[in-house]
Amino acid sequence: VRGAGGEVALSRAFPDHHFYAEDELADLLALARQEGLRLVTTAKDAARLRHGEVPAGFLDQLDVLDIEAVFELDHVPERIIGETL
Repeated sequence: VRGAGGEVALSRAFPDHHFYAEDELADLLALARQEGLRLVTTAKDAARLRHGEVPAGFLDQLDVLDIEAVFELDHVPERIIGETL
């Protein structure tokens, strides 16, 4: 968000592939409404949220940030794959 020129007032980090419990999302929604903030997530997590159980109004308060991985050196992705296999 900061890298895209936005201001981050509060943040909550969750591990990759986190299963969002409805009470976690309700707490985030309540905090955002209380503080007059928007919720921001990645497109990947937004897709998961859209297909899960979310509190009423949650998706209306959600902004989606599309991110793209860019490697400065072209050979890096091939090297990562090669070292992983």
